[in-house]
Amino acid sequence: MSNVGILNHLSSSPFINGVNIAVEGTGTAEDTGIFNHTSCSPTMIGVIALVWGGELNVGVYNYSNSSPLIDGANILVLGATGADYGVFNLFSNSVTIRRSTISGDSDALFNTSSLDSRP
Repeated sequence: MSNVGILNHLSSSPFINGVNIAVEGTGTAEDTGIFNHTSCSPTMIGVIALVWGGELNVGVYNYSNSSPLIDGANILVLGATGADYGVFNLFSNSVTIRRSTISGDSDALFNTSSLDSRP
């Protein structure tokens, strides 16, 4: 079971400004504040994301050629029984982060092109 605050899918590119996101997981849930899935390029300004509980947590998950702009964000990810990542980039290498505070109990920023490492 997964909990997602905002899902951008298949080339969506919304402007997300001043949004507060709180996602709480329980049990074996995989929890994500913002999930950019497949070629998404959202502009995220002043976003606050808090993700906690569950088994695996990600503040902003960028998958498959997603290239968001994250500016002035506060992302806090904690309390999973497994791993906590602030920003997790899988097959996404054009992510821009400016003037942001990002924290994850496991890693604040994690980049990979290997499916073996995905959350």
